[in-house]
Amino acid sequence: MDEQYFEYRTGETHPRKNSRGLIAFLLICVIFLCGVVSVLGLLNIHLLAQLQRSGESPLSFGEGNLSLTAPEGDSLTVAGITVQELSDLHQQVYDLPAGLYVVNAPEGIPVEPGDVLTTFDGTAVTSLEALNALLTQTKTGDRVWFVFSRQGNTFSYTIPLGD
Repeated sequence: MDEQYFEYRTGETHPRKNSRGLIAFLLICVIFLCGVVSVLGLLNIHLLAQLQRSGESPLSFGEGNLSLTAPEGDSLTVAGITVQELSDLHQQVYDLPAGLYVVNAPEGIPVEPGDVLTTFDGTAVTSLEALNALLTQTKTGDRVWFVFSRQGNTFSYTIPLGD
């Protein structure tokens, strides 16, 4: 027989609630959270294995900090801004848009290393070859409209092409 309690406010007797249901619910929540953490761990292991197989290392662990390293390979400099192609792995690991990674930029302009050049004068660019083809269609002194992405935000910048 369930235990009873008396409610002074109403003068009625009620059966005491059983706490076993709450305990079972909490155990189910803990088991679910452990499962989520395990799945995330497996995804991380899969990503690290993919990094090892590809031979790329888009992460730097220097001085205990985890930071983006610039992709290696050919580069192209346009109006003082040096860009390199992004591998699919870099895009996936850092959730970057398709485009060209800014390795170096002159001071005095809003472009910084780590930005991604996504558009050149209204045309999407994802390779150095595509950017070079667009450059051959411009003349020295033309003002070119660039669109960059930085941490999920986009901004545009018009740059005159130099000699």
